[in-house]
Amino acid sequence: MAALMRYIAADPKVQERLRSELNHAFDGPIEDMDATTLLKLPYLDACVQEALRMVPPVAAGPPRWNKDVDTQVLDKVIPAGTTAASPNYAIFRDPRNFFDPESFLPDRWLGGVSPHNIEAYVPFCFGPGVCIGKPVALYNMKFVLRQAVHVFTHSLRYQVVNRQPDQSI
Repeated sequence: MAALMRYIAADPKVQERLRSELNHAFDGPIEDMDATTLLKLPYLDACVQEALRMVPPVAAGPPRWNKDVDTQVLDKVIPAGTTAASPNYAIFRDPRNFFDPESFLPDRWLGGVSPHNIEAYVPFCFGPGVCIGKPVALYNMKFVLRQAVHVFTHSLRYQVVNRQPDQSI
């Protein structure tokens, strides 16, 4: 949530576009907010997904064990009995997976930006090991962000460029 707020505060255009989408969908008090509508807002979802890509909630994907067989990955051999995991941060910042990976670009989740390797994006793991709290976490982020953007205009005390490696969090 902190990363999401940081990126939105650093980019007034993103903040205004998000506010416009939210205000169009919800014009009344927060008590009248419809959860179904909240979960269907494309730019809100794109902002949340992009923040999770920029600052993953977990350091690495689930560990994999290759039992009693050597395994070749690209030009490297992983010896039998080795447990390995891939760091999400490196995968999410790899230019082979995401265009301009150091930049906060919510539009990448709305299509038309390439490369955009959705299979490389697993902030909550995947398959049987997927985080059981994923739907609740995503909903809560959207719920809090809706109210925060509706009520307040956010800015950073110091100018931060979203293209530079993030040291503000």
